[in-house]
Amino acid sequence: PAFDKINACGVNPADSTIYCAILFARSGYLARIDSSHVGFVAKLPSKKFHSAEFDEKGNYYFNGADQLFKIPEVHDLPAFSVQYSVKGKIYETVSKLKMGADLAVIDEDFEGTGQGTYVMSLLKKEMKVVRVSPEPTKDWTLKADGLPAGGFGAAWIFKKEVYFANNDGLGVYQLDLHSVDLKEKKATFVKAGSSKATNSNDGLGCAHGRSPFEAVIKAEAEREAVHCMVKFSKFEGTTFKPDPTGRCKQCLKELKAADRCY
Repeated sequence: PAFDKINACGVNPADSTIYCAILFARSGYLARIDSSHVGFVAKLPSKKFHSAEFDEKGNYYFNGADQLFKIPEVHDLPAFSVQYSVKGKIYETVSKLKMGADLAVIDEDFEGTGQGTYVMSLLKKEMKVVRVSPEPTKDWTLKADGLPAGGFGAAWIFKKEVYFANNDGLGVYQLDLHSVDLKEKKATFVKAGSSKATNSNDGLGCAHGRSPFEAVIKAEAEREAVHCMVKFSKFEGTTFKPDPTGRCKQCLKELKAADRCY
């Protein structure tokens, strides 16, 4: 059917299918899209939203009306050829934190308490972070270092690499995951490529695919080895000591078990 806008697209890892928010004159709907069909699966709270992404379980997170919403496991929802056949409200409010113009979702241990699922977004030079799992949800606003001015309307995630594109054509920036510090409320970005100036964009990534951008942040294993050895070489507040040759087997064992080292 004819529609006004299409946005907030993402590839659902649960069924490898594209879903998008399709806006009509009076309301918006989430649609499942393949090579030959468009099927409407859920009604959205309004037609005013502009960002979305999936987690690994197929939950669809989307931003609208200065809130973060969730539609659980959309791959299990029936699809209808006509949007008006979709009945009922199945979305739920996750957080009332105002997010940016696109979202990225990642499983990480940002809090040092085990792996969680986090929804991230850029709003000017701030990174908005919402822990959606495990519950209860919690949100943070971090200072985002290394970014230029302007909006960021496209986000991508490729495996463990997270990127945001600047709307003013000032580049694509990769998030340094090791720099995310929820206690100090800061994170660092590194320029990874160029971007085109536009206000009509959306990031459609592939969470299990390889990044098209050249790596600008060292691999996790290399970073941990360097930073952990630097940390433990000071022996401040630890019981680790090197042997007469300068080696420290305990330090290396601690390194392998450490989730974060700085």
